[in-house]
Amino acid sequence: MDAIIKWMTADYPVPQVVALRSWFGLPFLLMLALYEGGLQGLRTRRPLVHIGRYTLVLALSFSFFWALSQMKLVDAIAITFAAPIFITALSVPLLREAVGWHRWIAISVGFCGVLIMLRPGMGVFQWAALVALGSTMVYALLMITTRAFKSTESTAALMFYPQLGMSVTGIFFAPF
Repeated sequence: MDAIIKWMTADYPVPQVVALRSWFGLPFLLMLALYEGGLQGLRTRRPLVHIGRYTLVLALSFSFFWALSQMKLVDAIAITFAAPIFITALSVPLLREAVGWHRWIAISVGFCGVLIMLRPGMGVFQWAALVALGSTMVYALLMITTRAFKSTESTAALMFYPQLGMSVTGIFFAPF
């Protein structure tokens, strides 16, 4: 998907690519919901959770798609490999999880791997790289919310409502 987005943003504005991705994904999520128990699985007791997750998906999509349009695909993807670091770090204060020293060592080794892939130099330090890093942080927050609310919300609902919001938003953004 990232390669297709990189290819498309060479000719189309990011808002149109975001809209297209949302519109193409929505029918598949609707089929998933129907497969996993029908529309009953989309019932929610926490609509504000889905609005918050939609906001995260909106920020993630626009920021990462823009970063992909501005930098090498390999560098953008390498930056996203920092997501487990952010997810683990955020799970401590937000989910009250305990992270042992062995996990922190593994994360540190993983971060060294990210640095080796990026070969830090002046080439990767650009605005697009900072935006990609920010989108990785937003992705980490999205994963934290998924984990926090998976006990009260169905998987189908957690995936469907942000996608629905993005599809509706796409109607307004795509013409521009």
